[in-house]
Amino acid sequence: MEDEEYDILQEDFALYPGKIKFCITLTNRRIRITQSSNGSRKNDDIMLDDVTGCHILQAKKNNIASAYLCIFSYPLKKKALGSSVVRQRVTKTFTIDCNRTYQENSAVAEVWKMTIKRLVAGEIIRTKEDTENGSLATRNLLVLVNPFSGRKKATAMYKEKVKPMLLEAEIKHTVRNTEYAGHAREIAKNLKLSDWDGIVIVSGDGLVHEVINGLMDRPDWQEAIEMPIGIVPGGSGNALAAAIVYASTGQALSNNLELDSIFEVLKGKKKKMSLAAIETENRDKYYSFLNFAWGFIADVDIESERLRKLGPVRFAIGCAIRVANMRLYHGRISYLPAVKNAYSFGRSVSYFDSSASRKGSRDAANSKSSSISYDRRSVFGRSISKHCVKEDALHTDVHLVNATKHQPDEEVLQNGESGGISPEDGNTPSTSNASDREESDSADVAPNAENRSGEDETAQDRDDDSHHDVQGDGTRTPVKVDQPAEVAIATRPVEVPDAIPAAWRDSAIVYHLRAPCSEPAPEDWAVIESEFVWVTSMYLSHIGNEMMGVPQAKLDEDILYIYTLRKGISKAQMVSVLLGFEDGTHIEKGGDFSCVIPCRAVRLEPLNFITGHMTVDGEVTSHCSIQASITPHKVNIMSSVSD
Repeated sequence: MEDEEYDILQEDFALYPGKIKFCITLTNRRIRITQSSNGSRKNDDIMLDDVTGCHILQAKKNNIASAYLCIFSYPLKKKALGSSVVRQRVTKTFTIDCNRTYQENSAVAEVWKMTIKRLVAGEIIRTKEDTENGSLATRNLLVLVNPFSGRKKATAMYKEKVKPMLLEAEIKHTVRNTEYAGHAREIAKNLKLSDWDGIVIVSGDGLVHEVINGLMDRPDWQEAIEMPIGIVPGGSGNALAAAIVYASTGQALSNNLELDSIFEVLKGKKKKMSLAAIETENRDKYYSFLNFAWGFIADVDIESERLRKLGPVRFAIGCAIRVANMRLYHGRISYLPAVKNAYSFGRSVSYFDSSASRKGSRDAANSKSSSISYDRRSVFGRSISKHCVKEDALHTDVHLVNATKHQPDEEVLQNGESGGISPEDGNTPSTSNASDREESDSADVAPNAENRSGEDETAQDRDDDSHHDVQGDGTRTPVKVDQPAEVAIATRPVEVPDAIPAAWRDSAIVYHLRAPCSEPAPEDWAVIESEFVWVTSMYLSHIGNEMMGVPQAKLDEDILYIYTLRKGISKAQMVSVLLGFEDGTHIEKGGDFSCVIPCRAVRLEPLNFITGHMTVDGEVTSHCSIQASITPHKVNIMSSVSD
């Protein structure tokens, strides 16, 4: 909507059921209701951003000439107690009786109705003459309802909430129930695209996963993936619904997620959402929009299935059970670092804030951003990472891992020496020998790689893409990478089995997955091996309707975030971490046991015999090595705010 506000229509109407006339002005932003009394003017506004529909009504008595224009809006209003907001349904009806017959008054109402709906749809209308030209196409949606999701209330939710609001907005739709696992994928795969303007899913995140993979498995997948997808939270987790509302309104925790989500669907603007490509050791290939998980969160998700009838409460019960009996998961995480991460966590500003690297900016960097320390020391063939914050930086418990680029003059170390950056001068290499590593086997260790700023040096110039290949005897051979890992997508011809999505097969894109899970990770990938309590690769801000995974994550960004909790965290601290997910403070509450790693691709290799569960988008998958990569593919999500 344009920055400048201007009037389009103006008439005197009464507010039903009253008889007093008000000056009603329609602008490109609002419907202004002005009452003049004793020389003073009182305005009451209906913001077009809150409007979902309007109807023309006629009195039951045929001898009444008035037409009635009813406007439906859902503004966010502050709750009586506290500072939070909640979306409320508001209807206002104007009595139009400026003419002698109903037909004439109805014609005036029709002009107002169509102009309002065209403005709500994003059309630019400047003058009264513009209101007489143009038309508005009616959306036709396919609504998929999963009667088995969550507490099995999706059908009732559609009938009692979704359908009435679709009728208010005069949106045509056809409802279809899914009957078995994979049914939504079949429907999406065989859908006639020209018949629909979008797909609305009344279910949990699992049905979204099915629909996306069905669209990506079509011969015309490039066209199919443009089909807008709306989500109404009918499941237990409902992470995507929460992330969409958060992206549109800033509500970390919606007070009425169902109403907020239906509102997002009705507004019908398009917002892009990134997809990740998933590949398993079993050669399964598919697309993911939410996360893959191993350890605590996956166990809670799957083991609480028997409590599905309880709704979201099942997760609280599952967490309590798992905290009382915490498991450890021995595994290896390999990842391609995100060298251009530009997001901050908590009070910690990103390592790559270029504003802190200009001339004379060392003091500014120390006061404005965390100097994140990062390096790795091998321990008997294992590469373990720990992350700390320098004392002279802004104090925070947030631990953010970033890779750094290779410095051209850096010495190449051999025979197991470990290259690091000395905190004193930012240039002196540090070394460690095998005995140091042996003594450190019982703890995570991390030499430092200081965030340095120099004369006219940019953050991008400071990044280092020199990594080390860990050998079986505990030594490391430096591997130098000429070019950093960028957003560009690696491609090469590959032989692909038929049982994978058409998008993957037709384009022959392997994304950043340059080696299958059965082969060693590429040499320019960093490696962490440890015993974990929790491992999750997240792409959205939320991992549940009341759980913020990465508050700064955006729907359309090309970054995967690895979140881990390592061995040693106490049960009391674990409870604190779980409570921190509600407001996004879980990262700092995890202290030294917690870290977030921004990356372009990641591989997870369980090293213990089958323990716990692994999930993708909340659905159980094979317990084996799994890897994920960002992709150039974006899904259109129905939202109240467009990109």
